[in-house]
Amino acid sequence: MKGILLAGPLATHRLPLFLDEEPVPQAANLGMVCDFPLAVLLQAGVRDIQILASADPLALLQAEYGNGNSLGLNLNYELMLNDFVEQVERLKDWLTDQSVAVVQGEVLLAGEALTGQLQSALRSHGASALVYAVPGKVAGEGGAARRASVAWCGVSFFDTRFVEWVRRLAPAPAAKVLGDLYRLYLQEGSLQVLPLDPEVVCLDASTSEALLATSLFVQAWEQATGRKLVCLEEIALRQGLVDSAAWDQLVRQEACPQKRRYLQRIGREQAQPGRRAA
Repeated sequence: MKGILLAGPLATHRLPLFLDEEPVPQAANLGMVCDFPLAVLLQAGVRDIQILASADPLALLQAEYGNGNSLGLNLNYELMLNDFVEQVERLKDWLTDQSVAVVQGEVLLAGEALTGQLQSALRSHGASALVYAVPGKVAGEGGAARRASVAWCGVSFFDTRFVEWVRRLAPAPAAKVLGDLYRLYLQEGSLQVLPLDPEVVCLDASTSEALLATSLFVQAWEQATGRKLVCLEEIALRQGLVDSAAWDQLVRQEACPQKRRYLQRIGREQAQPGRRAA
């Protein structure tokens, strides 16, 4: 399976991660917004990922994540086009005959129940979309307002016909193309719509105001639990993408003392299954 990450304009902004009793003196302890959609792809079992973003965020993301090999990933970077149909056409050699996961970088998901739900969404035929409840939201279509009970939470899985079916669609931005693609699968009767597990945290990073609220939530959650809401290194370790030698190297190379202590703690937990290190 291939992964496409649609990084939003705020993808490179920092969010509070693990905070212990000491104040955070540097940004090195803060993860990027883009950690969340990357974590979704990791937990879905996707290792070969194309990150799409505008020019400035793209350069920063490449500097942050590199080729992803230290996490057991293969990351590639491409300038995001306004026309997603053309974008897919440019990636056709990479995508042809592959099932595809598409993740929107402005909807942030996390939680222990997420991995199981992502695995249940994988299909050999058809498409799957994760949605969440939006009580009372008004959606207009054809000039008539109606009540919409669910909204897409930014995660979709498509079978190996992804490139073939995208080619049938009119040029448009990614959101419009994906919506039209859902309709094709729905008409065929092969679209699976999965409500998001209530134990999965769903956060918004689409605007500066929403990002501030999300940042405060992440900070409060991590201070209360003593855990990182999302930590790419931790996910990679728990999924067996890095061995003990690679893990030790990740820990040694971590520049932030607070995060290094957290990674050391996770390493001890992994070495003693069933126990959480103090």
